[in-house]
Parts: sequence; C-alpha cells; structure tokens
Amino acid sequence: MRGSSAHRQGQGARTTTGSLAFLVFLAALLVPLGGCSNSPYPDADNGTKVVYYSSFSQPPKHLDPQLSYTVSDGIYLSLCYESLMSYAYLERPLRLQPELALAVPKPVEERDSEGKLVEISYAFQIHSNVFYIDDPCFPNGKGREATAADFLFAFKRLADPETNCPVVDSFGHILGFREFRTRLTARRTELMKGSIGNPSRSIDPRQLYADAGDLAGIRITGKYSFEVVMDHQYPQIMYWLAMRFVSAIPWEAVAYYDGEEHVGEKRKRDDFDQRPVGTGPYRFEWETYNRESRIVLVRNEDWWGTRHPERRAPAAFFPSEPGTALDRDAGIWTVERAGKPVPSIDRIEWYREKEAMPRFNKFLQGYYDAAAIPHESFDRVIENDNLTSEMAAHGIRLVKDVGLDVFYVGFNMDDDEIGAPTTFSDAKLESNRAAELARRRKLRQALSLAVDMREYIRIFDNSLGVPAQSPLPPGLFGYEQDYQNPYAQHDIPRAEELLREAGYPNGIDPSTGEPLHLTYDAGNTSTRARAIYNFYIDAWKKIGINVELAATDYNKFQEKMHSGRYQIFSWGWIADYPDPENFLFLLYGPNSSKHGDHNPNHARYENARYDRYFKRMETLKNEESTTWEETDQVTGEKRTVTMSRLEIIRVLRDTLQEDCPWIPIMHSVDYLLYHDWMRYVKPHPITGSYMRFYSIDSETRAERRHEWNQPIHWPAVALALGLLAFTVPGIVMVRRERR
Repeated sequence: MRGSSAHRQGQGARTTTGSLAFLVFLAALLVPLGGCSNSPYPDADNGTKVVYYSSFSQPPKHLDPQLSYTVSDGIYLSLCYESLMSYAYLERPLRLQPELALAVPKPVEERDSEGKLVEISYAFQIHSNVFYIDDPCFPNGKGREATAADFLFAFKRLADPETNCPVVDSFGHILGFREFRTRLTARRTELMKGSIGNPSRSIDPRQLYADAGDLAGIRITGKYSFEVVMDHQYPQIMYWLAMRFVSAIPWEAVAYYDGEEHVGEKRKRDDFDQRPVGTGPYRFEWETYNRESRIVLVRNEDWWGTRHPERRAPAAFFPSEPGTALDRDAGIWTVERAGKPVPSIDRIEWYREKEAMPRFNKFLQGYYDAAAIPHESFDRVIENDNLTSEMAAHGIRLVKDVGLDVFYVGFNMDDDEIGAPTTFSDAKLESNRAAELARRRKLRQALSLAVDMREYIRIFDNSLGVPAQSPLPPGLFGYEQDYQNPYAQHDIPRAEELLREAGYPNGIDPSTGEPLHLTYDAGNTSTRARAIYNFYIDAWKKIGINVELAATDYNKFQEKMHSGRYQIFSWGWIADYPDPENFLFLLYGPNSSKHGDHNPNHARYENARYDRYFKRMETLKNEESTTWEETDQVTGEKRTVTMSRLEIIRVLRDTLQEDCPWIPIMHSVDYLLYHDWMRYVKPHPITGSYMRFYSIDSETRAERRHEWNQPIHWPAVALALGLLAFTVPGIVMVRRERR
C-alpha cells in the first residue's frame, strides 16, 4: 500500500508540475502575440542605414542599359550605370549637365573652302579613377577603372544587331555607324561558319568588334578622352548621349554573362540582361534579390563621386542654387542642404504590389515613403485641388507634376483588317489597294470618334489629365494649344457615318452579317485596368463594333507585341528628352517594331510622306528652316520648298490626323504624395537617378510608424482567456479525481 500511495503522490506532483508548465507555456506564447506588429519588414535590421522604401507592380524585364526602353526598368538602371551627361535636378526648363564627363561639350564645326560642312564633333573628357563595382566578371572579382575605351565598346555594341537596341537608328547619325554595323554582321557570319561542328566556341565581343574595324565617328584621343563625330547637323545627339544607351559598360561583363561558355561552365545567353555591372552610386544586392517580390539596391561605397569630393562634380552634390523661385518656398531646396554631397540614402528597397489600394494603404501606414493617389481614394485625399485636412494633419505633402508624356490607343497598321500594311497579305485586297486603304482609314477614324477622352479623364484620372490631340504634349516645341484634331472629338453620329462609308453600316461586317469583330490586347489584368479597357470596348459597342478583350500579364503582352499578333492595344510614352523628335519618331517607319522587337513604333505605322518630312524635321533646331526641291505629284513640275521646323511638324501632325494610327487619349497631370520625413523631392520629367538627391529622416519615420501601427492586443487577451476558460476546469477536475 505504501508503494501505491507513493505512486498517487507522484501523479499529483506531475499533474501540478504539468499545470505549471502549461501556464508558463501559455504566458510565453502570449508575450509575443501581445507585442505583435503588422510591419511588412519583420526581419529588417538596418541599424544606422538610411533606407528608402518603395514598390513595383511588374518585375524588371531588361536590365541591359542598351536594350531596356521602359521607365520601370530605367529607374534601376539609372542608379547603377552612368552616362556622359544627365539633367540638372532642379532646373526647369531642363538643362544638360555633366555626369561622367567633365563638361558638356560645344559642337565644333569643320568646313571646306566653300563653306560646306565637313564634320561636327563633340569632344568629351571623362573623370579618371572611376571604377566598376566588384563582380565575378573581373579578374579576382575586383572592378577595374573605366576609360574612354569602354565608351568606344558601348558605341560598337549599340551598332551590333545582336544587341537589338531599340533606338539604333537615332545613333545612325554618327559618322560610320551604319558601315560598322554592316561589317560587324559580315564578320560575325564568318565566325559562325567557322564554329560549325564546334558549337561551344564563344565569341569574345571585344575581339569581334576589333575585327570589324574602326567606328569612324568615335575617335579615342586619350585614356580618358574621345570625340563623337558626324558629317551633318543633328543637335539631338546630345540628348541621346545623356541616356543610358551610352553608359560606361565593361566588355568583361558582356563576355562573362553572355558568353556561351566560361571556365567549362555552360551558361545561358542574355544573363547580362539581368546583371548590371556599372559605375553608378548604387548596386544590386544579389543576396536578397528576387525579381518577383523584392529588389534591393545598396549604396556603392566605392563610387567615384564619394571618393573624390574635391572635384565638385554636379552629379555628386546637391544643387548649390534652387532651380526655380518655387523650390525655396516648397522646401525642395534649402541653404542647409545646398552643396552637400549625395547620396544620403544607403539602401533602396522595392516590394512588389500588384494592386494600387494595398500599396496606398501601406503608404498611409508609413511603410512606403511615397505614393500616387489611387482613383478610389482621390476624394479622401484631395479637396479643392489641395490636400484634405486629414491628409495634411498626417504629415503628407502633395506635389503636382505635369508630365512630358502621351497615352494612346494604337492600331496595328500591319494588320490586314484594321491597318494599312505596306502589302496586304490577301492578294484580293492588294489588287484593290487604294479603296481598301481608304476603308480602313475611315474605320480607324470612326473608332477614334467613338471614344470620349474627356469622360475617360474624368472617370479614371479625376479630371486631371489634358486631352491629347496629337503625340506632342504641352510644354514641348510644336505643341499648339488651339489645335483640335477633328478625329479626337467625341462624335457618335460622325463615327456612324464614317462606318457606313467604310462599308460597315451599324458596325455590321458584310462578309459575316455580324458585328465587326476586333481584338484588343492588353498587358494588365488588375481590376482598374480592366475597367479602363472595358470603357473603350463599351464606346465601340455603341457604334455596333464587337471588340474582344485579350488581357494577360505584361511580359506575355510584350511578347505578343513583338510578334505582331494584335490589332488594338494601349500604350504610353514618357519623354526621353525635351524635343518633339522624341515623340514624332514613335511613328517613323524604320522604327516599326516589325523591324526589331524593341523598336518604339508599336503601331507599325509606315507612311513614305511622313518619313520624308520627319527626316527633314529631325535634324533641325527649333528656330531653323530648311529648303529642298520636290516634284508636284499632280503637275509633275519641280518646285523649291522652304519650311520652318514648326511648319514641318504641322505637316507631320496633319498626316497622323488623317491616317489615325493612334487614338491620342491624354497627357498626364500627376498628383504625388510624400511623407514629410522625405525631403528635397522634385518630380523630374526625364527618367534618371534622382533618388540620390533625396533625404530621409529615419527617426521621424520610425516614430510615426510606431504611432500609426500600435499592436492590437485584444485578440491575444481573448485567446488567453479562452485557453484559460477551456483548460483550468479540466486541470481542477483532474486534480480532484487524483485525490
């Protein structure tokens, strides 16, 4: 019996110990629950690092500076690569300033004894002791110094058809550029023939370019100097030289990442397209990189701008003077910040957000530093064209920005059913070409007249945009406020009349007896995007045309655009530089995307008259005129024509008006929000590395986040009470039974 009693005492002790252990476990569980946080960065431990938090909706497509041509990709590239020049951060109108170059050069003209232009040259001197970031492509992984030879390599790589640069034609003004391109193609063909039977043989790009010979228009004059030479006037070349297409690029990175084979390790092609190796103030943090969810750039501690403050390079210091009188009043420029070194941000972290509302809500919680205003929240944020008192009390600042951009609906002009192809694929259509082209022109005009641009802007952009009449936005030379495109006005009766003239009475296709069926391809599947697409589709339905939506993700949409398998699409364009050529070239025939996957003429519009006038306008300065001889198409007589640049732009505009390859929709007016801990922010119309000029008060942000995102304790308390209510009676009952 003694043994039995001892056994019961042991059970009781174990029960008491078990109850105590359970309560300790419960307390340990509730402590973290009671202090839980809704922070999207639970593992963040940045210490003294200054971090800028932002978001992205689509992963980067191209990170090759000579291939990428989108604003979203350009943001990353502008922070990692550097060009010869950039734009002054605060100044309006825009002004070029040196970046890797020591100065912005003036053109030097050479003329013969008769005064005829022989050549125009631009002499560049670049900074010394500029080093590429450390990367495995270099010996021992140590980045080497950038020299003028790297810019020669960049120009030659631009000319390389394998690079597939989307704006290669614009660099064709450089002396010998096209000739080098031809020789390079021939040399690569030779090498490829020689590699038959040895497919693993790789081609060293530097050796390949050397074999193709000199590029006459790029003259190396020293280790850190070279000249860009043309044999005709093209002032816009300076804008192109300020873009990332002409960045300091190491040949080693191209050879290493794009090579077919490296140290016996088979590599897939195009890795350089996803691996930036530049000289810029930031570099990718590859240890945490996930293009689908999180992208982090960290400060390049070896950046030349930081290592050589004595040079006082404009790219390395905050502007010493305000750009406009408003900058001082708005706090964008202060005496305290003037002339201080940049960057002040150590890390830039982007997190993927597919929808606008979750992104905006995290901004309101303080987890993102800046935001656009979602359409659904506009009335909550803006009142009488200013911030509501609620938002102002939240410490939010509003910045208004009129964009140098255009948004449009485009037609595939290479499509038999809706376009004006250079040759119809259907022989019957081609045999009656003139009449068929006229029918399709009227169809496009009718589709344009059916869309109410002002109603679109009211519904989707809170009446903030400017209705577009042509590709040219306000603030650009050639934009005329009083010009009204007759096919950019909402007019249903006129649209129906044009449909009848086009052979589609009430929208009916006579070949089927059913409403004409067209396809609208789109690259966004979000709720807002679908609402926009359906706005157009409903407008066309009102004139009897059945347009089917084919929406997919952006990358698949781009693939479809590259292949030409589309009829109607939506697109937008943000200025590369402040010149009308940068918008009118979007419809220049040789820039058609059918001639190159990344060419910007997505409408595939080709019109010989437009192309001739574009080339005459392209190389002129705004105040200049040009003279040429032409033959009158009616009388056959030759005549001399003199036109100013503005007059030529009007001819181009009127040609587009009648052919209607686009439905111009709007030019944006953006309302951007920033928290007051983020300072010295001024939106810039040209994509660039302007984040280097931002400043963030991390302490204030941390305090606000803590204040705005207090842990919610009641669920934890409720859970604790529930567990206690469930377990304590059981423990008491067991103890009674043990007695």
